[in-house]
Amino acid sequence: MYKISDIKLIVNKIFNDNNGLLRNSGWLLIEKITNFTFGFFVGLVVMRYLGPARFGELSYAISITGILSFFAVLGLDSIVVRELVKFPEKTYTILGTTFALKLIGSVALVISAVVGEYFLGGDGRSIKFILVIGLGYVFDAFRVVDFYFQAQKSLKYPAMARVFGDILFSIFRIYLVYINAEIQFFVFLQGAYMAFYGLFFYLINRKHGISIRLWRYSIVEAKILLTHSMPLIFSSIMVLLYARIDQVMLKKIVGIETVGTYAAVLKLVEMFYLVPTIITTSIFPTLIELREKNYKHYMKRLQNLHSLFFIILFGVSVVFTIFAGTIIDLCYGQAYSDGVAVLRIMIWNTVFLGFFSASGCWYIAENLQKIAFWRNSLGGVANIILNLLLIPPLGAVGSAIASLISRFLSSFVFEAFSTKTRDVFYMKLRALWLPYSVKKATEMLFREKKRTGISG
Repeated sequence: MYKISDIKLIVNKIFNDNNGLLRNSGWLLIEKITNFTFGFFVGLVVMRYLGPARFGELSYAISITGILSFFAVLGLDSIVVRELVKFPEKTYTILGTTFALKLIGSVALVISAVVGEYFLGGDGRSIKFILVIGLGYVFDAFRVVDFYFQAQKSLKYPAMARVFGDILFSIFRIYLVYINAEIQFFVFLQGAYMAFYGLFFYLINRKHGISIRLWRYSIVEAKILLTHSMPLIFSSIMVLLYARIDQVMLKKIVGIETVGTYAAVLKLVEMFYLVPTIITTSIFPTLIELREKNYKHYMKRLQNLHSLFFIILFGVSVVFTIFAGTIIDLCYGQAYSDGVAVLRIMIWNTVFLGFFSASGCWYIAENLQKIAFWRNSLGGVANIILNLLLIPPLGAVGSAIASLISRFLSSFVFEAFSTKTRDVFYMKLRALWLPYSVKKATEMLFREKKRTGISG
C-alpha cells in the first residue's frame, strides 16, 4: 500500500524531474484530463440536448472547415518545432514567418469553406455556420507561441491556457443548455472557442517576453519552411479527408441525423486519440536530439513507443467492443442507439492510429515527408472509395467499416512495400506480439533514462 511520502515522490518526479518525457507528459496529462472531464462530459450533455439532427448540423459545419484546415496549418507544426530546436538563433524569424503564413492560410480557409459549401448546394443556414467556425481559425495563427514552448520542452504555460479555456467554455455550454438556447449559439461558441485560444497565446507571448514586435517575416525562411512542409501539406489534406469526409458524404447520401449519430460515436473514439497525442507531442523534440546522439537508442525508443501504444489501445478496443451497447446508452441515451454497431467497429481505429502517430515521428525525424504523403494518400483515397461503395447499402456502419479498412491500409500495410519504410513496419509487426510489447513498454517507462543517461 502506498504511503503519502511515496505519492509525493511520484508527483515530484513527474513535474520536477529532468526527464522531459515525464515532466511534459505530466502537464499535458493535466490538460487532457481537464479537457476530458469538462469537454467530454459537458459534450455528452450538449449532444443529448441537441439530439442527432441538430448535433449533425454542428458536426457538419465543423467537418467542412476541418477538411480545409490544411490552409491554416500548412503542415508546419512539427517542422517549426524541429527548426526551432536545430536553429535557436533564428527563433524570432521562424516565429514571425510562421505567423504570417498561418494568417494568410486561415483567410484562404474561410473563403474556400464558404464558397465550397455554396457550390455543394448548401443552404444559407449551413453557410453561416461554416463562416462563423471558419473565422475562429484566423486567430489560431497566434498558436505559433505553442511551438516555441514545445521546442523548449516547456509545456506548462500552453497547457495552463488550454485548461482555463476548457473550463470557461464548458461553463458557457452548460449555460446554453440551461437556457434552452438555439443551435446557432452553440455554433458561435465553437468559433469563439478557437479565437480565445489564439488570443490567450498572444497574452502568454507578451508575459514571457517573446515580443511580437521582435518577430520578423522572411521570404527566404518562408521558402525553407514551405519546402520542408509541402509534402506534409498534401499529406494533411489526405489525413483531413480521411478524418472528415465521411460526415460530409453521410449528409449528402443519407441525411443529417445519421451525421449526428456517427459524429457522437466518433467523439467517444477520439477520446482515446489523446494517448498517442500526449506522448508524441512531449517526446518529439527529444527524439530529434536522440537521433543525432545515439541512433541505435533512437530506433529502440521508437519501437518501445509502438509497443506502448498497442498495449493501451488494444485493451481499450476490447472493452468497448464488449460493452458498446451499455456505453452508448449511458452516454447518449436511446436517441443515439443506432451508434452501437458503429462504435464496435470504429473503436479499433485507435490501435492503428497509435501506430500512425508513433511512425509519424519517425517520418519527420528521417525527413521522409514525401513518403508520408503517399501513405496518407492511400488512406484518404481508400476512405473516399470505400465510403462511396459502403454508405448507400450500410449507412453509418458502412462508413465505419470504410474508416477501419483505410486506417489499416495506411497505418500498417503501406510500410511493408518499401525498403525505406520496412524498418518501421517491422516495429509494428513486433508490437502486435503482446508479451513483447509489455516488456518494451515497461522498459520505456521505467528503465531507459537509467540505461542511457540521456534525459527526455
